[in-house]
Amino acid sequence: MFFVDLEPQVNNKEIYKLEFIQNTKILVEATRIKTGIIQCIRCHDYGHSKTYCRKPFNYVNCGQPHNSQACTKPKDTPDTCALCGGSHPANYKGCTVYCDLKARRHPKQNYE
Repeated sequence: MFFVDLEPQVNNKEIYKLEFIQNTKILVEATRIKTGIIQCIRCHDYGHSKTYCRKPFNYVNCGQPHNSQACTKPKDTPDTCALCGGSHPANYKGCTVYCDLKARRHPKQNYE
């Protein structure tokens, strides 16, 4: 996989018509834009990754301040969100915290 960055030109769209380079079949695709919000897997808060996280651990399934190895929650008990306290894991995309952040970033779209 290669990333090609072209200077603005009138004929830039011609690159999508390429099928072969040196007898090798290729496929040229436009860059896919990520629309999601980054979520830390350490504290499960949004807007940063674990590399830059200085907050305490929050386990994704029970919402308690510990890492996954220290969790004592039985598997048959319902999950608890560390962000809103709801009965779902903290990485659930239907969480009210996630939906509110998404709505603030893209106010014209409906996320239900």
